[in-house]
Amino acid sequence: METISRRQLFSLTIIEQIGSTTIWALGIEAKQDAWIAILFSMLMGFILLWLYTEIHNSFPNENIAGIITSLLGKVIGFPLFLLLIIKIKNIDSNEKIKISKN
Repeated sequence: METISRRQLFSLTIIEQIGSTTIWALGIEAKQDAWIAILFSMLMGFILLWLYTEIHNSFPNENIAGIITSLLGKVIGFPLFLLLIIKIKNIDSNEKIKISKN
């Protein structure tokens, strides 16, 4: 199994944060305070990045399904993982619909 390093995870998170901020124009409603909205979203991104790296350090050889089942057991973890997959597919299809309408 191929894994990514901490530096690669950090780079991917930063690139995603910058890309999503510019694509979805986070500061449209914020107007002159758009920089505060962008700064706040970057701070939240760094907090999530820290959380992801801590989870990765705690379970270095596990994927997301393994981590969930290790923490919650098979009875709760497997259905939760299935819900996660459904949610990700739902978000993905909604984004594809938004992109195709533009």
